[in-house]
Amino acid sequence: MQSIAKLFVFAVFTACAVLADDTPAVVKARPETGLPPDLLPNEGVVLLSEAGFSDSFVVVKIYLSRTRFDTSAEGLAFLRRHSI
Repeated sequence: MQSIAKLFVFAVFTACAVLADDTPAVVKARPETGLPPDLLPNEGVVLLSEAGFSDSFVVVKIYLSRTRFDTSAEGLAFLRRHSI
């Protein structure tokens, strides 16, 4: 039953992402980080959390996104300071 619930959440999230996809043909880097906009770094996780998204939404977003996490001591301390 739990796997069906996970599949349902995955399907809903994917459908929302596809329907909301208005990505331009040319992908430009984010000026503040130099990373492509479809890449989720530590700062993106903090931004989602501070915007009030639920933990489960953030986990699904991480699962479905390309990520570039900083797992150094400094990167993990950054996440901890922001209660992640």
